[in-house]
Amino acid sequence: MKITSFSKKGIYHSQSNTENQDAVCYAEENGACVITLADGVSECSESKRGAETASKALTNLLIDKGSYLLQFEKREIASMTLSHIREELDDHAAHENKTINDYSSTIAGVLFDETKKTLMTLNLGDGMIIAVKKGCCKILSMPSDSSSGCCVTTTNNAENSTIVNVDNNSDWESVIIFSDGAWKLLFERNKLKAEIISMFENQRFDHLKQYMNRQNSFDDSSFIALSINKP
Repeated sequence: MKITSFSKKGIYHSQSNTENQDAVCYAEENGACVITLADGVSECSESKRGAETASKALTNLLIDKGSYLLQFEKREIASMTLSHIREELDDHAAHENKTINDYSSTIAGVLFDETKKTLMTLNLGDGMIIAVKKGCCKILSMPSDSSSGCCVTTTNNAENSTIVNVDNNSDWESVIIFSDGAWKLLFERNKLKAEIISMFENQRFDHLKQYMNRQNSFDDSSFIALSINKP
């Protein structure tokens, strides 16, 4: 397995002289691999710290307790993971005399257990998860409808808006998580661009990094890719 990640500050944060609000994290242990991506809410004072905390918290939970979590129903998995992330955010908020809402972010994660050939995806907010196998690209998890506001880690009952999917006989060759600033650069007229499909099919994530770096995205753009098997 191989992991590739990329993150670039958007025009908005460059002009406002603020930092990139996205955070990625990964871990690999005993045949299991986890990748996560969080996108901090720019209006929140500690959005970068919140994204980093959420990404690390989910990564650590899935790599340590992933096999245990997979015994539960999807709704229960969402509830336990969000509870764990909020505990970590609460600790930071209490230590720094702030409120948990100051650390708001979206969160998405992927767990792949090579021994069990099980793939689990979790997505809260406007990120996107795409998987590839045998020349086929599929969106495993769509971004949520954010027309009335985006649901984030600190939203009440956010677990009800967290999408969890489990594939117990996974044969996907690669899985990629995109922030909303990144996945919007992949499409043209609601279809994946041909050059993007080619990169996916051939796991040319180094080329994808170059492509992303050439784009002038208003928002921060980040992705993290897990290559499971060679195409």
